[in-house]
Amino acid sequence: SVELGRNIYGVTNTGSPGPPLIISHGLMGNKSNWHSICKVLSRSGRKIISLDARNHGDSPHCEDMEYHHMSEDILRLMDEEDIDTACLLGHSMGGKTSMVAALTEVIVDRIQLVY
Repeated sequence: SVELGRNIYGVTNTGSPGPPLIISHGLMGNKSNWHSICKVLSRSGRKIISLDARNHGDSPHCEDMEYHHMSEDILRLMDEEDIDTACLLGHSMGGKTSMVAALTEVIVDRIQLVY
């Protein structure tokens, strides 16, 4: 896994109204694609994190770019930010990455599935 570039919005204390929301962009995008939406969502008091996927934006570049590798990057980000449980949202490639992370980690209750 690699350390992902990220922007953090909203509160960082335990008074948050819910688990952090981690947002992933699509292919050829970057974390700033979500800036306006993150600002609005952070008004709820929830911690919002938008990330740069590997080989995008401020994240490292590497040859491996399979969805299971990118989902491991999200789980590493959660560990680095000391996040036990999160909600994931993604568009296109970011959505697929979020689904792989959720399907991998839902067994241990790290990711909340919302339908």
